Amino acid sequence: MSSTPNQAAEAAKLMKNASAFLLDIEGTTTSISFVKDKLFPYVRENLATYLKENWAEASFQGVLKKLVEQAKADVEAKMEGAVALDDEEESPEKAQDAVKNNVLWMMDADRKAGALKLLQAQMYVKGYEAGSLKGHLYDDVEPQFKKWNEDGKKIYIYSSGNVEAQKLLFKNSEAGDVSALIADYFDTDMGAKVEKESYTKIAEKIGKPIGEVLFFTDIVKEADAATEAGMPVILLEREGNAPLTEADKTKYTVISSFKIEVEEEEVPAKKQKLDVDAKPAEEEKKAEEETMEVQLEEKKVEEKETETEISEEKKESNSTNGVHHKNGTEEKTNGSEDKSNGEEKESNGTEEKTNGESKEEEKSEESAAQKTVSPTKKVVTDEAAGDAPQVAAE
Repeated sequence: MSSTPNQAAEAAKLMKNASAFLLDIEGTTTSISFVKDKLFPYVRENLATYLKENWAEASFQGVLKKLVEQAKADVEAKMEGAVALDDEEESPEKAQDAVKNNVLWMMDADRKAGALKLLQAQMYVKGYEAGSLKGHLYDDVEPQFKKWNEDGKKIYIYSSGNVEAQKLLFKNSEAGDVSALIADYFDTDMGAKVEKESYTKIAEKIGKPIGEVLFFTDIVKEADAATEAGMPVILLEREGNAPLTEADKTKYTVISSFKIEVEEEEVPAKKQKLDVDAKPAEEEKKAEEETMEVQLEEKKVEEKETETEISEEKKESNSTNGVHHKNGTEEKTNGSEDKSNGEEKESNGTEEKTNGESKEEEKSEESAAQKTVSPTKKVVTDEAAGDAPQVAAE
């Protein structure tokens, strides 16, 4: 009997997500046979002796009162076979016989009455103290409890058995005292295990969101109640437990041990060969992708560096343009001076041109004068032969 790979994986996931664990005892942490074949027979065999020896004890008188109240309620409810109890019996012997018959009737009917569980717990104390009883735990329970504690996840017990009886079982187990691994215990004082309100109360008592408390049980009706309350559930399929239907296994995650081993599904030989052949190609593809990622990163770095360089060049260019603008202003000023000098030169040129024109006019007049004088000289020359002194005297 073992969990399927899918069930084991789902159980592992539920355990991982839970922050606290709530566990049933019978059929979950402890075999049903221990309860039915050890604990219950111990009560049956030692009930008469226990009543006789503890009848006058104050602790038992408190239990007796509860048993009488329960018996009256059963008779009023007209439960078949109900045994009435009268706390005013004529003799202790008759009263003890009536109590014995009432207790055995409830045990035969598998009643979960609080008064019955309280009496059983008191009797278990005697059995554990005497060494007649040793609490049974499945082999996977104690190691798993330790692991959960190491993981910081708290463990709680919820059973129809009285809290005191629960503590005795874990304190006096075949694996030793494991009670230190358990944070707290709950019994039917929190409500019946088939009622959703019971699980809501327990979650509130624990102080955890109900969705974070994982409940383990072997009883489908209990699982249904917890689920209805919003508490996740794992069913235990232990040897000796009532068989689960296929519908139960479909509805709930089912395991046969707390030791969960999530294994990969077996791969057919042909598929394994294909996977081996494909491995180099996959590795090559992975290497190419890694190379592309490196190149992409390098490109990003280069682009960033380029952007930085462009930004610096822009800053430098702006700084240089500022200097050129200043020089341009100076050049413009010099240009204005050159223009002014040019105008002065042009003015001088004009003056020189005027002077030139005056000189040419003088030269022209001289030339004209010379032309006027020349005929006279010729006349003089011509006349010189005859009367030169006269001409000269003029």
